[in-house]
Amino acid sequence: MDGDMTTWTGAAAQDLAEDLMRSPQTDYVRVAADWMTRAGDVSAAADLTGDRLIDALVAAAAAYVALRRGGPEPSWCVGRSLDTFWHPGPAAFLAWSFAHAPGAFKCRGLLVEEESLMSV
Repeated sequence: MDGDMTTWTGAAAQDLAEDLMRSPQTDYVRVAADWMTRAGDVSAAADLTGDRLIDALVAAAAAYVALRRGGPEPSWCVGRSLDTFWHPGPAAFLAWSFAHAPGAFKCRGLLVEEESLMSV
């Protein structure tokens, strides 16, 4: 696929931010995975929410989608990261998640293994 993100129709990154703001933290990965299956043009920046975890998750999801489509990460995703790692699963799976988190997530401090991002 070419890197032209304007050809995609579907949900905007702002939609993901709003969905996450309405969701409990235990649902963040599921909500992001669902959004990634219907993401539209990811070049349009999502407004900062004031919640660093949500802002990092939105940026990671948008960057991941852009990279999977063969384009570059949107410039608005830069700097939206956590100061410490966030791992939504049991502590026993921390090392597994670190090893299997996509770069777009890991570089933002989000240790979410790629398989968890596959919506079923």
